[in-house]
Amino acid sequence: MFLKLLATGTFTLLVACCYGVMYGIPGSLRSGTVRARTQSGDPVPGLSVRFLTGYAGYADSWYESRTGTTDAAGACAYDVMVMDGESLKASLSDVDGPANGGTFADEELIVDEADEIVTMDPAGS
Repeated sequence: MFLKLLATGTFTLLVACCYGVMYGIPGSLRSGTVRARTQSGDPVPGLSVRFLTGYAGYADSWYESRTGTTDAAGACAYDVMVMDGESLKASLSDVDGPANGGTFADEELIVDEADEIVTMDPAGS
């Protein structure tokens, strides 16, 4: 039977139909660092950072991809898989109150560059 398929070209047609089929995930791994600073330029350690991927303009499309905490230099590195057409968002929250040098308002930003700097505003401003 196999030889008959091969001889009639059916096997060749089957192989040709599968050629060019995309395998894997259509997206890319995005890596970088988000750095939190005060208005005077000092680093803000101890912030909770959530990295979300989704479609800008669709509030319900965002899902959490990774979490982290800013270090003593106010930096949080990330490696996140972003699908084609999606955006990467960072959401920073002050979870330790004044222990990191002040109480800061939550901030969100779309991450466009590998290294982003976020200026944290004082809470209540």
